[in-house]
Amino acid sequence: KGENYWIHNRAKPEKRDDGSILFSGVQTDITDQKGLETKLTDRDEPYHLLFEKSNDAIILNTIEGRILSANPAAERMYGGTEAEIREIRSTMLFNNQEIVKEAIDVRNTTGKYKGELEFISKNGNIIPVEVSSALYTNSKGDKLSSLFIHDISNRKAIEKELQTRESLFRTTLSTLNEGVILTDKDKVISYVNPKILVMLGQAYDAFIGHSLSDFYALQKDSTKHIIKSQIEQVLLSHEPSKKRESIMLKRFDDKEIPI
Repeated sequence: KGENYWIHNRAKPEKRDDGSILFSGVQTDITDQKGLETKLTDRDEPYHLLFEKSNDAIILNTIEGRILSANPAAERMYGGTEAEIREIRSTMLFNNQEIVKEAIDVRNTTGKYKGELEFISKNGNIIPVEVSSALYTNSKGDKLSSLFIHDISNRKAIEKELQTRESLFRTTLSTLNEGVILTDKDKVISYVNPKILVMLGQAYDAFIGHSLSDFYALQKDSTKHIIKSQIEQVLLSHEPSKKRESIMLKRFDDKEIPI
């Protein structure tokens, strides 16, 4: 009582001798079917919103590369309409076809791919992007592929700026008349300048990738604690040491030099 039902009605009108109209047909209860359609619509709505509202370009295509649909973000990245994008094979949206082929081979073998490629816009601009692609099968049994394309232009610009600054920093260090040793947070040596190589009489490769403990091991017990305590204090406080002590530094050839 009080419930609503969905009915599918198939009826045929028939005019009777007295002029009245008689409808005859079949009515089918399709409430369950409508309920299922509603559930499917509710289930698919979040995916539809993701496709339409995503800031990343999303392209759906066949495994052969025929583009089926492209979202608004893909239109903005390409600089054209979805109809224009659909006229292009998905592989032709990217620069360097040899790398693209390798990416497709990985996707076809493993079912997915993630990596950096170069996207080509309609006007020929090259955009560095991160691409995530996966294979899937739709309800009709068709094998398709999805492409999620994220613009990493800003990240690449920051990386380039950091590389430029690091290069300048290392160039400056290389010209100093003082020996310099740089380590990472795990106390593994990542850089030494030319002066420290001369001071210690050793090649560059003898330092890079080695721990500071290897450097400490060279020193005499009488001076080792002085060197180690100052370095450890700097690593702990992240502040330059204000102590100035004259000690004898032991070279790789066992000679000692005053520092």
